[in-house]
Amino acid sequence: MIKRLLFIFITLFFALPGKSQDSLFAFPNKNEGYFFIFQLGYNKGAGKIKLTETTSTRNNGYMVSARATVGYFVEPSISLGLSFGLDGYHDPSFNLFPATLNFKYYLKPEGKTVFMNADIGYSLKLSQSFKSGAATDLSVGYRINSGKKVNVLLGTGINFQHIENANSFIYNIQTGSFEYVQSSFWLTSIAFNVGFLF
Repeated sequence: MIKRLLFIFITLFFALPGKSQDSLFAFPNKNEGYFFIFQLGYNKGAGKIKLTETTSTRNNGYMVSARATVGYFVEPSISLGLSFGLDGYHDPSFNLFPATLNFKYYLKPEGKTVFMNADIGYSLKLSQSFKSGAATDLSVGYRINSGKKVNVLLGTGINFQHIENANSFIYNIQTGSFEYVQSSFWLTSIAFNVGFLF
């Protein structure tokens, strides 16, 4: 799967034909041709983490992230791209490299507008204590025109991250002691992010 995502990314970034007067990094119109988004985010944990069939804990953790999206406007109101970056979860601690397909729909092709965003893909683990799995983001946001070459994207939404075979430290009420268990669970968080569309 990694090789496929890499192939799609390289194709989008280098191989898709553009108009002869277009430059890859300077766009007179933010809703046509190639684009690049750099995004910073903060996520607050939500719900519970189910560690075993009988054990769960409140998700009081948080995540900070830095992601980049490279893509193409297939229509003035629709863009498709590939996102990748770094996600750092804290309490519980997991460092991930997400690689997802990105879809955005802008209510208005130009100017200030509301947009809807969806990411679906996979996260690669950056440590040996667990296996990472599916990653999904669903969000809404607002685009602000801040200049001829940059738009600001403000968004909020929900993030789902599957963590597999994680080594978890839990308190066993029956034995009255702490013990390690290996479990798979979903981390759910509320996302707040700011992006810069070039």
